[in-house]
Amino acid sequence: MTDPFAEKIGINVQGGSVNVQNLNLGIAERLEQVGDRVRILVVAANPLGSSPLKLDHEVKTIQAALKRSRKRDNFLVEYQLAATPSELRRALLDFEPHVLHFSGHGAGEQGLLFVRDESAAAIYRSDSGEVRSHSVDTNEIRFVPAQPLARLLQLCDEHLECVVLNACYSDVQGNPIANSVPITIGVRDAVADDVAIKFSQGFYDAIGAGKSYEKAFEWGKVAIEFDLANDEAGKILILRKKGESISPLISAIPNISPPRSLSASEYFDRALEKQNKGDNEGAIADYNESIRLGSKDVHIDYNNRGSAKNALGNNEGAIADYDEAIRLNPDYAPAYSNYGNAKNALGKKEEAIAGYNEAIRLNPDLADPYYSRGFVKQERGETIESLEDFREAALLYVKQGNTTLLNKARDRIKELGG
Repeated sequence: MTDPFAEKIGINVQGGSVNVQNLNLGIAERLEQVGDRVRILVVAANPLGSSPLKLDHEVKTIQAALKRSRKRDNFLVEYQLAATPSELRRALLDFEPHVLHFSGHGAGEQGLLFVRDESAAAIYRSDSGEVRSHSVDTNEIRFVPAQPLARLLQLCDEHLECVVLNACYSDVQGNPIANSVPITIGVRDAVADDVAIKFSQGFYDAIGAGKSYEKAFEWGKVAIEFDLANDEAGKILILRKKGESISPLISAIPNISPPRSLSASEYFDRALEKQNKGDNEGAIADYNESIRLGSKDVHIDYNNRGSAKNALGNNEGAIADYDEAIRLNPDYAPAYSNYGNAKNALGKKEEAIAGYNEAIRLNPDLADPYYSRGFVKQERGETIESLEDFREAALLYVKQGNTTLLNKARDRIKELGG
């Protein structure tokens, strides 16, 4: 039987489950009318073995957004930092959140990254408030794939209204979750720290002001565009309403089979061909598919996709991809060299040189990091050191038979009087 008052404020109670029929009213106002408060569970994980993220910064951003809001007394927030799968499951039982916010790493089909339960005892909080680990294990990663996570969240349908997966490639998890959760927000690409944090700020600013989830989602995207002057990053954020995980095009056309999908290697080859022809946007789309399908050498996909993003001026997105390539294969020298290029484009010379140094250490036969390091040193007025790098690059370009880059290196040497 439907409760008339619940129906009036947009909540229909059926068989013990709360199914939100109308989410146009902000959740703080809806629950205030029935004497309840909004429960938000923030789960964060940056296990050893994954690239470092500013998760504490994001958590503090969420805290600040809700604390300053006019609806601040309507919120209860629980935090699970350095979370393990068991801790998430127990927190869902104990806290019964209306909103679940995940902050951390996503790895597409492999799942979201949590800390292994076996490593939980090594976690502690430093004097400065940051989450640290005593673990000597360099890989604490525990992947939680989409289907088990979706089944867990389905059990929370009496209270859970919105899931925010603020992590790279988390939209893969968003698909099955959206079968049972009214609102699911995910990311379909790599996302830089500052973008993820800014989205959280804009989203919870709006939630605290009484906006609906959909409106808050748009406020989060506008925060990225307006505050960061980034009109691309917001495009990778996806909001799904319940049941929107099935392709509308295929389901709407009966008796028509979808075209044969390409394999990961076919997508990779096609991406490389497009990239060589200057079609970087097309290359990025194909690298996305190669990664999604489990590319054999996925670190190369990330590295190449980063180069395509770099060519389009998306240096932050490129750096996120290079970081992932390095996480997947710490000995892959080209990713460090490309990382240096992207950092240099952002004016971060010291970090650029550190990237080139590591690339050269791992593979002294690579010419590009010598040339690039020489260029940065020349800009810093280090004439002798830059000459040494250009000469080394020229020797390696001779061995490679790369006359175009050889001539560029020689021009630099002449310019420096060498």
